[in-house]
Amino acid sequence: MAQMSLVTIRPPATLGIVILRLYVITVSLPDVLPGGKSGNPSDPEVIESACYSRLAEPYMIEKYQADEDFWAQYNIQPSWTYFGAHFRKLLATHQEHCGSYDHRERPWFVAALSGPKDVVLVLDSSGSMDKFCRTFTAKQAAITVINTLTVADRVAVVSFASGASLVGGYSNLIRATSENKKELAIESLKAVGGTNFYARFNAAFNALDKTIRNESTSGCNIAVLFMTDGGITEGSGADSVINLVNQRTQQLATNFNRKTTVFTSSLGSKADHDVMKSIACNTNGIWTPVDNTKDLVSTMSSYYKLYMLWALVNLEMRTSLLVGRAL
Repeated sequence: MAQMSLVTIRPPATLGIVILRLYVITVSLPDVLPGGKSGNPSDPEVIESACYSRLAEPYMIEKYQADEDFWAQYNIQPSWTYFGAHFRKLLATHQEHCGSYDHRERPWFVAALSGPKDVVLVLDSSGSMDKFCRTFTAKQAAITVINTLTVADRVAVVSFASGASLVGGYSNLIRATSENKKELAIESLKAVGGTNFYARFNAAFNALDKTIRNESTSGCNIAVLFMTDGGITEGSGADSVINLVNQRTQQLATNFNRKTTVFTSSLGSKADHDVMKSIACNTNGIWTPVDNTKDLVSTMSSYYKLYMLWALVNLEMRTSLLVGRAL
């Protein structure tokens, strides 16, 4: 975590007195980025963006001073001022472990890149997930994803073993408020039973369909995050599962003009690859083989990057059209 101190002079209300004030700004980088000496970044792009964000500091101080003046009348200390690229923050805060804070997993960051969305997490809770701490890692991945959501989003979690059900006893997606996130009770999931792809996909799409029909949807992107460490052991086979996903995504598009993207993760060497890859490709999603449980959290929580890329492509296309018209 880089740190910088800034000194500014502010005249108080009493004339003839000048107070020297010290402001400390920190720059927080997630531990996956620094690779240089003493924990500093080594990637040229990261270094450049961290440096150019210093240009925001004079405004950050000016803004904070104005906030101090305003809130002083209520005897309240103002909150932080920050710049989002690498979380340049005023006032500085101490972190016990440098790199533990990752702004890319914060709701304000994900919301800015992906917009409102309906998110359904489908988690493998079959007996095989009890090995190699996979259940624990899957829970952490789900909690990380859920914590990136805001009140503009809707969320549901499908837990499956031999069957499938929505965690929390719901039948539809719920608004991602702080209270509702707690109700999902991810920590209560346990590994038991077989693996039924068909039942859990069906439960996910039933929840989406009901949410949209009840007009409690976000009205924007639909993302289904599907994770397993094995193959189909119960229920309908691979062809039926693929056909089900294709039919239900097409129904959402035809009936409600909603685009559904399925992101799949295959955890471990024994996880299904063919079906997971086919489902993701058919919905313009992303399939990711995950060899190490440590990578599952970052894999599942990075789904929003695809929406960011789509937004950039659309922006480039609109810009090209405007330039073309001008010419």
